[in-house]
Amino acid sequence: MNMKFKRDFFRSISMSLIVLVIISCVSSGCEPLRKKFVRQKKKEDTKREFIPVLDPIDYPARLHSTDEKYRHHYSLWQVWSKDLLGSLDSEGDSPKRQKYLLDQMSVQAQEMMNYVTGEKKQIWESLLTELINLRDNLDTLLFRSKSSVKNRARVVTSRVLRELNPKLESVRVAYVPVTE
Repeated sequence: MNMKFKRDFFRSISMSLIVLVIISCVSSGCEPLRKKFVRQKKKEDTKREFIPVLDPIDYPARLHSTDEKYRHHYSLWQVWSKDLLGSLDSEGDSPKRQKYLLDQMSVQAQEMMNYVTGEKKQIWESLLTELINLRDNLDTLLFRSKSSVKNRARVVTSRVLRELNPKLESVRVAYVPVTE
């Protein structure tokens, strides 16, 4: 009997819970469920998209002095000349790369010629012709003697270091005045 009583008790409680759930579902309706599956019209955006107004700031162009420009191109020239000398010392570098390095040295020399006047400009012109000559004859010179190419490159490099270094007072006097 005790067993029957427990079983009946649990049945009555479970039935009452089921009835309670059904009553709560019926009384609340299916409004939340209906809202989930019913398509609604789009609401017009009351907020307009924020469009930022850009007020650009015009920065004045940075003025570089002739000295700064010359020093910049001089440092680039030094790097290219060291690469060329290293390339000539190594056995595996191709003449194509060496021509490229000579071209870059020539570009920097032309740029530095724009910033000096007088005697220093003439020195750059002679060195530039020497570099172009060396580049044009590189294949035949390498075929004959690699040491002659090295020596000619070292002569040009040492002459630039000795006579056209921006730290020298004579070079600073020969600068073109800034007209910007």
